[in-house]
Amino acid sequence: MRNDVLFRCLVLGLTAAFGLIGCGGDEGDGNVTPGFPDQTGQLPRGSWALPYPAGPFGISKGSIAQNYELIGFPNAKEKIGEGVRFISFAEFYNPTGDGVFPENSVFPAGTPKPKALAIIISASWCGPCQYEAAEVLPGLRAEYNPIGGEFLLALAEGISGSPATPEDLTKWVKKFAIDYPSVTDPGGKLAALWESDSFPANIIIDTRTMAIVQTYAGPPPATYWKTFEKVIAGTL
Repeated sequence: MRNDVLFRCLVLGLTAAFGLIGCGGDEGDGNVTPGFPDQTGQLPRGSWALPYPAGPFGISKGSIAQNYELIGFPNAKEKIGEGVRFISFAEFYNPTGDGVFPENSVFPAGTPKPKALAIIISASWCGPCQYEAAEVLPGLRAEYNPIGGEFLLALAEGISGSPATPEDLTKWVKKFAIDYPSVTDPGGKLAALWESDSFPANIIIDTRTMAIVQTYAGPPPATYWKTFEKVIAGTL
């Protein structure tokens, strides 16, 4: 009975607000959790906590990104039927450069963690975002993932320009067969890492430190991906 009551309270809490959880983020955001489609919500991980740099946090190049926790799919192409999950920046933290995902992770246990993370902030209505998702990112991800580069799609807005919902994300990942981590960012927290208001927005994170290495508004040029390669190699 106690578990049933706790579960009902959790559901009420989840459906009472829409947004994302800022782990260590702005004051007042810590208890805001996103709404889920029926039967796709995941229970919190409880006391299980992942290590993460202590800061100081910021939004400029060289600053450490805050440990935001969002909802989405670890790999929608393979496991969309399992529903959305909580995905935190701490999942990707890889201080030694050769870490693997632990048993409790939303990602397959024992698989290598990335050395660099390319965040792509998109909107459903954005034509360049759609082109990038269909024609550009699949080839780049296939090139960089085997050597330690990972992508993280953050869908900020739906087709009408309203804050993205899990349903919007589901449509996006199905349309473009997304096989890399994808989340909703309805509050624009990730774009706020460098105060971008254009789509697509792009951020490179060095997962050894979780520091912001580079940002770019619009489809990034070849030089952006050269920087990504250097972060992967640890030569920047």
